[in-house]
Amino acid sequence: MGPGMMGGRMMGGVMGNYPITPGWGGKVLDYAAAQSYIRYGETHGKADSKANSVTFTGSDAVINLVAVQPEFEDQTFELYGLTTLAIIVPLRAKVPFNLLNMD
Repeated sequence: MGPGMMGGRMMGGVMGNYPITPGWGGKVLDYAAAQSYIRYGETHGKADSKANSVTFTGSDAVINLVAVQPEFEDQTFELYGLTTLAIIVPLRAKVPFNLLNMD
């Protein structure tokens, strides 16, 4: 298996298209749903490609981060097409953080 791939059994459970811990609410998305999720994440916050950052305003900042998206380097996280970025949120903001793992 290559980097970023998991298979077999780990910590007594089966790894696959399931959340690691039951009750987390994770689910398998088809590619169209994944693209919708990514677009939704890119409607929140303002990207600054020169500063390699995304800034969120307000008291709620929904962050949909994508791990290992096709055409991006392995072992990266991406938001607004930026990787290894600074994510800036206001002090005391509620930050629901969602992660889509594409590998």
